Amino acid sequence: MLSSSKHRIIFFSSLLVLCGVLATLLPARADGSLLCVQAEKNGTVWRRIEAAPGSEVRLSFQHSLYGSRVEEFFNLRPEGFQLTELRYAEPRLVEFYGHESAKYDNGVWIVRPQPALFPSLTLHASFNASISLFFDQQTKLVQLAVPTDSAVRLTIADCKDARDG
Repeated sequence: MLSSSKHRIIFFSSLLVLCGVLATLLPARADGSLLCVQAEKNGTVWRRIEAAPGSEVRLSFQHSLYGSRVEEFFNLRPEGFQLTELRYAEPRLVEFYGHESAKYDNGVWIVRPQPALFPSLTLHASFNASISLFFDQQTKLVQLAVPTDSAVRLTIADCKDARDG
């Protein structure tokens, strides 16, 4: 039979492990701050979207040559956008981009590339296609339509810094 001091050690050790596991699962940073995705159009901040670190961003657009849907999935990091998944509506897009590891699932071709971190994203929309960004924060979905008259550059910043500057 274990003594009460050994029970306390086991309890606090288990509690410490549980806290560590929860900290890795929660998307917000320890200080509770959010990140701001800044959309700049013609060098001027056009829009800011608050999101928790680790949130998913989906970039969706119509391919300019083939006219079919392409989606790119990113996780938000303080350092930038981490590419996690690509989805193509048809196999010729998989071939066009040179992916060899695509899997067909539920009507789309899915590629899970090696993780890549981009400090910024520059989006251009052709006159007959639109680009949309969807921000998944578990509470709401925000759509940002990219205008066709110019490029939009996306960067990551602390929201506190974005409001102050």
